[in-house]
Amino acid sequence: MPRRAEPAWGELKLGILVTMVVGAAVFGVVIIGSTRGPFAPDVVPYFVGLVVYLIARQARTARCPNCGWAAPADAAFCPRCGQALQGRCAGCRGRVPNDAKFCPGCGVAVGTP
Repeated sequence: MPRRAEPAWGELKLGILVTMVVGAAVFGVVIIGSTRGPFAPDVVPYFVGLVVYLIARQARTARCPNCGWAAPADAAFCPRCGQALQGRCAGCRGRVPNDAKFCPGCGVAVGTP
C-alpha cells in the first residue's frame, strides 16, 4: 500500500492566517467602514491586535526527540515513530514531559521514587 504524503501544516497554517487577515480587513472596511468611514480610529487597534496575536502566538506542539515530528503538546507518544513524549509521575501518576525536572501536577522531582 503506498504511503500518503505528510500534510504540510506550515503551508496550511499560513493559508489560514492569510485568509483570516484578508477577511478581517474586508470586514473592517466594508461593514464597519460603511457607517463611520474607512479605518475608523476606534476599529484599527482591534484589527492590529488580532493580527499581532495570530502572528505571535506559539503553536501547542512538542518535538519528538527521536524523529523531530511536531506532535500535539498533550500527546503521550509520537504519532510518527511511537517514542514516549511524556512519562508518569511517581507521586500523582500524572503526565510529565520527558524534559521536565519536576511534576507540573504535584511538584515532586522527576525520578524520585
